[in-house]
Amino acid sequence: MRIFAALLLALALSPAAAATPTPDSVARKVSSEMLAAARQGLTEAAVARLSTYFDFARMTPFVLGSAWQRATPSQQVQLRGEFQRVALRTYAGLLANTPDSALEFAPAPKPAADESEVTVHAQVRHGNDPVRIDYLLGRTEEGWKIYDLRVGGASFAATWRSEFAAEIREHGIDGLIGALGARNRKAAAAAL
Repeated sequence: MRIFAALLLALALSPAAAATPTPDSVARKVSSEMLAAARQGLTEAAVARLSTYFDFARMTPFVLGSAWQRATPSQQVQLRGEFQRVALRTYAGLLANTPDSALEFAPAPKPAADESEVTVHAQVRHGNDPVRIDYLLGRTEEGWKIYDLRVGGASFAATWRSEFAAEIREHGIDGLIGALGARNRKAAAAAL
């Protein structure tokens, strides 16, 4: 019995257990890395690294609504990739001109073991007008991941959902893929 208790204690104190990021540490880390990437240009390497903090497997079907089910597997892969770049560029644009000291996080309690969703609150100070940012995180097999951002109370995912639905109604799924790709190419060219 003592060996079993010692093993449990060792597992609880192991670097892997200690290294499991909390929701607020994920929000802080992605914000810090996003600030740096926004200032240096959002390269494909930065997109790949930053995307690990987001749950695009959850976000993409949500923002596409019923169109996600109608999309072919190939279209789904393209949609997720293009949407991921648009989402990260949008967030980077929000933070691009923000001094490090202007991003403030509210103290976040440690989530209960059975909690599957958490909101981390922060604000960006631009002059006298602070803008609230809420990071909505869900527990995944890989740890806590961001599945939406609310800026000033407006959900990024809900905004994209209505925008993408209008594009799909007018031009179909391939039209949306093309529009997102064009937006990403234009943003990448502007960063050069």
